[in-house]
Amino acid sequence: TIVRECVSSAEAARGQLDSNKLQRLVTGWKRDGLAILANVIPHAALDAIRDRLDFDAAHRYVNGDIFKGNPPPKATSPEYAEQLQQGAMDGLNLHLQLAPPRQAPFYPREIYANPIIEQLAVALLGGDCYIRYINGNTACPGSTVQGLHVDSAGTAGTKLAVNFGTDDITVENGSTEVWPQTQYLSDLLLDDDGKIRGLECGPPLGRGDGRDQVMVAEARASGKGPVQLLLPKGCVCLRDLRVWHRGRENRSLFPSAHALLELQ
Repeated sequence: TIVRECVSSAEAARGQLDSNKLQRLVTGWKRDGLAILANVIPHAALDAIRDRLDFDAAHRYVNGDIFKGNPPPKATSPEYAEQLQQGAMDGLNLHLQLAPPRQAPFYPREIYANPIIEQLAVALLGGDCYIRYINGNTACPGSTVQGLHVDSAGTAGTKLAVNFGTDDITVENGSTEVWPQTQYLSDLLLDDDGKIRGLECGPPLGRGDGRDQVMVAEARASGKGPVQLLLPKGCVCLRDLRVWHRGRENRSLFPSAHALLELQ
């Protein structure tokens, strides 16, 4: 049910979506916490970011930064080779937090000053919104499933993530799993101290002691998820930060770079 639209050549030229298309995206985002728009970011603007993120991911492999613990072993060490051979991936962090360097040419205006993204942000959040956070996630080959979680709670739809990939994002290379319409459940994850806890949903979701099994089962039964996003290159996913989601396994041979702008 997630609303999907595509930017036409005429809309790209004038930097504005048709009003009817914009309204469909707004309506879908308010209902599902998600909406998808294709053909937003020119491929050329993504290529330099992709090459740099692929380089940075490879550098972290070589330097052992994919290992949890301190100090991590080098990726060329016998311990690394032994873990890979045995399939013991628990000690590896293969969902890397990787953002483009904050310098040219990795901040192209076609992404960070994109008029259509700006139009959407204003329509969803209001005219005073701004980019407050820039980051990315690279799902490395061999990555496993993250714990189900939210990025925000108690924010009543005032924060927007604009997710995009530097290449086609598919089920094979680790597309993000989302649970539409769960934004209205996320305040239940706030502890008494106001901190957000992960969804302790146990097997087969792979996290916690099962306290939230009923909550997760009810969301699944009512059609709120899960869905793995398919995002062609140049496409953006507009996500309410309260939506439940998690990184999924990358079964391909190549790293998959997801980037994100967070607006408030």
